[in-house]
Amino acid sequence: MLREGKSKTPASVVEADDDYTQQQDPTQQQDPTQQQSPTTTASSGCHLTGAYKKGTDISKCSSIVVDSLTVPAGVTLDLSLAKTGATIEFVGTTTFGPQKWEGPLVCVSGSDLTVKGSGILDGQGSWYWKQGQSITRPLFFKLQNVIGSTVSGFTIKNMPFRTFSIVTSKHTTISGVTIDNRAGNGIAKNTDGFDLTKNDHVTITGNKIYNQDDCLAMQSSTNTIFSNNYCCGGHGISIGSLGGNAVD
Repeated sequence: MLREGKSKTPASVVEADDDYTQQQDPTQQQDPTQQQSPTTTASSGCHLTGAYKKGTDISKCSSIVVDSLTVPAGVTLDLSLAKTGATIEFVGTTTFGPQKWEGPLVCVSGSDLTVKGSGILDGQGSWYWKQGQSITRPLFFKLQNVIGSTVSGFTIKNMPFRTFSIVTSKHTTISGVTIDNRAGNGIAKNTDGFDLTKNDHVTITGNKIYNQDDCLAMQSSTNTIFSNNYCCGGHGISIGSLGGNAVD
């Protein structure tokens, strides 16, 4: 089992949550240039901590704990290959290195997912805010093709740009999430809370949004519920766009 503090490999540490089911040769040294695959157990629990490495394979993990991860600049924390029915939990504070790029910083796709946690995702927004609106800034959290899932509990703070982009998703609920960009008051721009495109039956309820742009911007989606959310510092709700896409 790879344990934080015991591996000398400067790559992301991917741990199993339960007893390791295979014996490893202690004389073997891992090549630090090769991407690690998550160690798995009967319960297929995986633990990501330390320095994240692009391409980390989480496709066999039934549960994924993202624990105080450091994501390098210009790299997406890619959770788009999560198993059907997987649980993704954010704990501790995960940070994203600053760089001028489009992002996203986090990407999630899949069906019957439970995305939750008490953790904080910190986008290091102050590095971008002071450079103005002309630079390329990354989208924070992309939910694409997410079906029959729930997203809840964690905090996103210091967004460089838009926070959630929800695209082609269905029957999914986002609740109890805090979007906190109060540190950017007066200098941060274009920090939308939720941007929706081509979704059906998405519910956004009971969230707290502190930002400097639209709390909700819905260009096209149907059967959307936006209720009991607290929006502060932004521009309210923007619904509809040019082009005639359905909005309901």
